[in-house]
Amino acid sequence: MQRKHPRIDGRAVSLVLALLLVLLLALLFTLALPHAARAQDPTSAAALNPAANGLIVQLRNAPAHAAVVSRESAAAAKPGAREDEPVRRVLRSAGMSEARSRAVGRAAQHLDFGRLLTGPEAAMLAQRLRARPEVEWVVPNERERRLQVVPNDPYFAVSASSSGQWWLQPVGGSNANALNNRLRGVPGIQSAWALTQGSANALVAVLDTGITAHPDLNARVLGGYDFVNAVEFSGDGTGRDPDPSDPGDFVSAADKAAHPTLFADCAVENSSWHGTDIAGLLAAATNNAVGGAGINWNGRVVPVRVAGKCGAEVADIVD
Repeated sequence: MQRKHPRIDGRAVSLVLALLLVLLLALLFTLALPHAARAQDPTSAAALNPAANGLIVQLRNAPAHAAVVSRESAAAAKPGAREDEPVRRVLRSAGMSEARSRAVGRAAQHLDFGRLLTGPEAAMLAQRLRARPEVEWVVPNERERRLQVVPNDPYFAVSASSSGQWWLQPVGGSNANALNNRLRGVPGIQSAWALTQGSANALVAVLDTGITAHPDLNARVLGGYDFVNAVEFSGDGTGRDPDPSDPGDFVSAADKAAHPTLFADCAVENSSWHGTDIAGLLAAATNNAVGGAGINWNGRVVPVRVAGKCGAEVADIVD
């Protein structure tokens, strides 16, 4: 059968793939630093250094606020030091006596300077506090915006005629909607892209039908191997070798006629190019106005071919 150039549109994504995307999303969040730079215009000073309503600081070994309140309630009649006195001492030593503090979170303090701090000013004051040995951590009290990153890949968008890459869209719609409007994507993935577009260190082995040449993937593929052992099912005329290329997993009438016993329970069908589809879901070059979007914009895949004509043998998968 004639080999088609595969289109990464993922219209046959199954529940298993949706779960895989959730797992990879967790990996992406793990790779993101707690205070990673926002994915905004790098030329915008306001975007890189947003204003802050003071700072949030926590001292080393600071007691939980609830424990302090409990102790103070039990000894209400006895005079004692204020809970924020250790913070006041740090502020005096750092030259920030004007800041007012209030309890936030479990054991932290919000430092209010009576005005908004500019981004560079907040960074400078935070660094001054970090230099104090009593301070465990300090961050600017920035306002977090509701962010979404929408790549410009043509197959990504949802339209009246296409559900696009629905698994990367915000969850929406119901069974009352037309099919293309029933979005069942991974919650928050576009907001996650605002924190990180992934990492080139996240290598994913894709055990599938192999890989084909594709402009969205050519620079994302590393090594690989062909584990399909039976030549009759391999489609490439060879057994196991270091070439994970996908020659197609179609089953033809000629295949069934040549090997009636082997192909007895196999239906005549076209190639799925499934390995390329899945590799694209994971690591397609994204925001390049070509093809579709990958969940890990910087990801790389190792194609491991275990499936040929009529599926994959368990022995090949295990090996």
